[in-house]
Amino acid sequence: MRLIILIIIFITSYSLAKAQCAGTTIESEDFSSQPSGWTYGTGWQNGVSTSGTYDIEGDLSSTSSNGNYAYINDGNDIASYPNQTISSPSYDVSSYSTVTLSFRYIHRMYGGSSFTVEVYDGSSWVSIGSYDNGVDWENITVDVSAYINASFQVRFTYDDNGDWCYYAALDDFELCGTTSGGSSGACGSGYTELLNEDFESGTFPPTDWTSIQNGDPAGWTSSTTQSHSSSHAAFHNDNNVTSGCDDYLMSDILDLTTATDIQLTFWSYVNYSSSAETHEVVVSTDLSSFTSVYSTITSEDTWDEVNIDLSAYAGSQIYIGFHYTGDFAAEWYVDDVVVCANSSSAPTDCDSYDGSFDVSTIGYHTESGYSHDYILVSESSNLILEINSTGSFSGLSVGSYYIYAANYEDPAPGVLSVGSDWADVETYAATTSNCFDLSSSYRGKALNVCTEDDVCEPDDIVVSSENYTSDAGYSQTYVLVSSGNILSSNTSGVFTSAEYGSAGTFQIYAVNTEDTDVTNELADDGLWQDIPDLETSGSCVKILGPRNIDVVSVSLSPCTTLPVELTDFTAICENNSILFNWLTINEINNNYFTLEKSMDGKLWMHEKTVFSTANKSGEYSHKLEDDTDYLYFRLSQTDFDGKTKILKSIYNECISNNQVQISNVFFNEGILEAQLNYVDDTEYTFTITDMRGKQVKQETIQYSDKINSIKIVTGNLPSGIYNLFVFSDYGNHSKQFYIGN
Repeated sequence: MRLIILIIIFITSYSLAKAQCAGTTIESEDFSSQPSGWTYGTGWQNGVSTSGTYDIEGDLSSTSSNGNYAYINDGNDIASYPNQTISSPSYDVSSYSTVTLSFRYIHRMYGGSSFTVEVYDGSSWVSIGSYDNGVDWENITVDVSAYINASFQVRFTYDDNGDWCYYAALDDFELCGTTSGGSSGACGSGYTELLNEDFESGTFPPTDWTSIQNGDPAGWTSSTTQSHSSSHAAFHNDNNVTSGCDDYLMSDILDLTTATDIQLTFWSYVNYSSSAETHEVVVSTDLSSFTSVYSTITSEDTWDEVNIDLSAYAGSQIYIGFHYTGDFAAEWYVDDVVVCANSSSAPTDCDSYDGSFDVSTIGYHTESGYSHDYILVSESSNLILEINSTGSFSGLSVGSYYIYAANYEDPAPGVLSVGSDWADVETYAATTSNCFDLSSSYRGKALNVCTEDDVCEPDDIVVSSENYTSDAGYSQTYVLVSSGNILSSNTSGVFTSAEYGSAGTFQIYAVNTEDTDVTNELADDGLWQDIPDLETSGSCVKILGPRNIDVVSVSLSPCTTLPVELTDFTAICENNSILFNWLTINEINNNYFTLEKSMDGKLWMHEKTVFSTANKSGEYSHKLEDDTDYLYFRLSQTDFDGKTKILKSIYNECISNNQVQISNVFFNEGILEAQLNYVDDTEYTFTITDMRGKQVKQETIQYSDKINSIKIVTGNLPSGIYNLFVFSDYGNHSKQFYIGN
């Protein structure tokens, strides 16, 4: 509920509104204390200037200071501060497409004094402006995208020209970066766009989107009052409400079964944020239960970009959406909703097929006493697997890896060792005063070691054309090889059944060259070994591969379809048990069925196995009795070759009278609080697990009075998505919750 009170107060705290970062905040410094990594020249200090011949605070006329700041007070007859700088640390901004610099300053100019701002462009300092503004704070925003590089810096220089003058001050420093994927909605290289909605179609909700109204019918609508791009945005009003709103705007279902590194980006604009009740992003598997994954959307009268990592839902099929509750609360606009992901089945995700990587050694210190190491880190465990100075790794098993580079002054810190958690290295790098610099992971993402690929005859063999040289004069040719002989070559990476002939094992190489002798040799379809010989003879040739391809007959696994067709799967309540029934057609090659249970429809546990009684065509029925009281069940089938398929999931209607419900979960400073619909005089067991099912905390509490909330001390937990389960004589329930940084 928002109470409107009109109060007119003539106080101006900022002469201009500070620009909001519409992307990623690379650095934000308010100078509440002297910041680590900044360099202060003579005369520069931190605090609030209330002394000296010229008192900065006493001079302010129409603006006010925002706590401490950095300043240089030149206001006495003996001070002289020629060319005194205050410099930021170095920032790697090379991954951003745009970078803006914002800061707040005062420069009371006198005589020849000056206040200039420069940026380091990777080779030299470049002036981007000189400023003087009298005796009040002013906000400045400058586009510095032209100077993007891996060692970007900013420095501010006060020069009194060798004579006493007044003063200069600096505050609220910020660097803001955007990428092409974040600002325009396009996904970056190697990513697939799973969703892109700008609400410009003229239809609302958009095609395949769903609007769910649980309260007042005000609901989600389309608006042209505010929009991030073009003219329309999704909008939820705060007025025209007769009772409380509880509304969802949900996307079409997203298939994440083969996706990794799933990123949701959207733009948000809020009016009356101080009156907001619920503005959250939710995920659902069935449009009936919802999990909050982000709930801190409180921007005021500006478009803010929100980025959410949904990688925890890889392997699932989900809806994503926006949840609004309130009664005359706040207005909320949403626009440019984009979901990007890597597809683990796509050829572009495979960076190595022989278990090896080789990265560059360019760009690190080579002075005496310095070392540069390359560190191989497991994506799944985040542990260091190998360290070397060459950047070459081999013998890796199938999986995903990160490779980082560390440059440091000897000796190496103890934390940089095989078996250490990479997070500890990053913490060390951020806090140590020693010379220890890290470069982000090679190519900016996990590198994947893949097995050979299966192709079902007579399908085409298709490989990626990504990540090869395309300079003028170079050609990139894909070569199909069998038993050491070149069968075919082309520049598309696509080979038809007419080229490979029949089922068998093949190798595909990528050859990048400017040497016409090599391209002529490839065109002759001779022996493959002649090409590597040219590579070692001094010709300009780069060979990648091989990529192993098994072309499989359609009559053999994995090209055959799974042996079971499910026609029905039900659960019937009988006394205190559940009777599961399912019907199938065709159980050729079927080994067994598996029944799994879940409290939330996401984290599944094995319940029972039922072996097949048939291995032939026809209609078959199966029954299974169980007394479990979980909320969800699903049935899967496994054939004799070990291949498994999920057949169907159902909700347990037998506990629809469950009296225990978790309505909300909050986490703050190591304490979890859950709100329940209260039930008295019973024992509750609360269990918290991470998304891998690992138990984080379990606590059993006996209550003799009615309760509506519980608190559990968990200690600080890493950011991510967790499950809270509650078990009691009155029923069971679960809810997912998100812990941010």
